[in-house]
Amino acid sequence: MLQVVVSFAIFIPNDFTQTWLTRKVNVVYTVTILGGQIAFFVQQQNKIALLIAGAIGFPCACYLLAKEVKWVFGQGTYHYPENNIAKPARNIYGDFWSLFLTVMWIYSPFGMRNSTSQPQS
Repeated sequence: MLQVVVSFAIFIPNDFTQTWLTRKVNVVYTVTILGGQIAFFVQQQNKIALLIAGAIGFPCACYLLAKEVKWVFGQGTYHYPENNIAKPARNIYGDFWSLFLTVMWIYSPFGMRNSTSQPQS
């Protein structure tokens, strides 16, 4: 999954690094994630709310990760300066964990367990 997003960001010729689009995606992603967390606790830990929030937030998280990779490689209108690698590394790290969070939320209703867990009686 991560390879697909990074490859898409590097090899697609379109420039999707505009700040207006990124702002809109950030707002949608933030509202979706906060709404999913609030709905999860308000509805007595109903995991369907997390599934819906994860399904809406997943494309947003993919876009944010792809945008950061595009900024690092400098192929868009906006890019990071070559002498500053701390901020891009921090942003990509955060976007990776956001993507991981949305994937975990998508799989939350299915009751995933590890292989050593005992069935409950």
